[in-house]
Amino acid sequence: MLKRQVDRFIDQRIGTALGPSGFRRVAQGVFRKAWSGGFDQVVVMLVNHQPRFRIDMSLDVRLDEVEVLATKFDLRGSPQHVAGSVTTMTKMGQLRSGRVPYVPFYDVSSEHDLSNAMVDFEAYMATNGLALFEMLHDEAYVERTFNEYPLVECVHCVNEVRRVVRGLVLVRRVRPEAFEDLVGFYRDSCVARFSAKDLKHVRDLVICLEPTSLALAGIDALLTRLRDDRRHVRHAKFGLGEVLRELDGGEKLEVRFSGEVESRVLLARFLTDEP
Repeated sequence: MLKRQVDRFIDQRIGTALGPSGFRRVAQGVFRKAWSGGFDQVVVMLVNHQPRFRIDMSLDVRLDEVEVLATKFDLRGSPQHVAGSVTTMTKMGQLRSGRVPYVPFYDVSSEHDLSNAMVDFEAYMATNGLALFEMLHDEAYVERTFNEYPLVECVHCVNEVRRVVRGLVLVRRVRPEAFEDLVGFYRDSCVARFSAKDLKHVRDLVICLEPTSLALAGIDALLTRLRDDRRHVRHAKFGLGEVLRELDGGEKLEVRFSGEVESRVLLARFLTDEP
C-alpha cells in the first residue's frame, strides 16, 4: 500500500462514519465538529514504515473560554494556530491500552488489516468515543482530570506545560477556592522539569488570574534560581538548549531547545556546554 492510498481510505471511512454525527473534514486526516462552547476533533496520526503503517487517532476537544486565556501564555503562534488550539488531546491508543510508553494502537500491513482497523475504530467511536467528547465538554470534569492527581500523567494532556497552564485556568473558573494551593503545588513540583521561559509563562498567568497570589514570591525565587543554575548546551542541528535532566549516569541528556515545546533526549557526546 502507498501512503496516499492509506490516507484516502482512512479519510473516506471516517467521513462516512462520523459525518452523521456532525463531523466535517477540514484537512487531510482532520475532522471537526463545532458545538456551542468549542469544537470536537479527530486527528489521524499515521507513521509510515512501509510496508507497515502505524496508526492512531487523537480525540481532541477545544473549550473556547479556556483557550482564549490559555493561549496567551503558552502559544505564541499565528491567529490561525490560536483559533485551532485544543484543551484536551487524547490518544485513543493510550486511552484504550494504557500502555506506557505510548505506541500507536493499530499496526497494519495490508488492505485487510487497514479495513479491520477502521471497523474497530468506528465501533469504538459509536460505543465510547462520542460519549467521551460529551464528557470533555464539562469544564468541571476536565479540571478534575488535569488537577486531581497532578503527579500522575494525564491521558487527556500529556504535555506538562499545557497541562499546568490549562489546569490553572480551569481551577480558577470552577474551583477558585483551590487555586492558591494548586499554584503552590505546581510551583514546587515543576521546577525540575520546566525551563525558565515556561515558568515565566506560568507566573504571568497567575498574575492574570490572581494578582495578589501569595505563591508569586516563590515563583520569582524559582525563576532567579533557574536562571542561575540551569546548564545550557549546544547541538550542531538544534542550536542552544537547556538541560532538564541527566540520564544513564550523564551519558544522555534531556534538553529543551530554544523555540521548541517538547524536549529531546540526546547522547551527551553530541552536545557541548555553553557558559
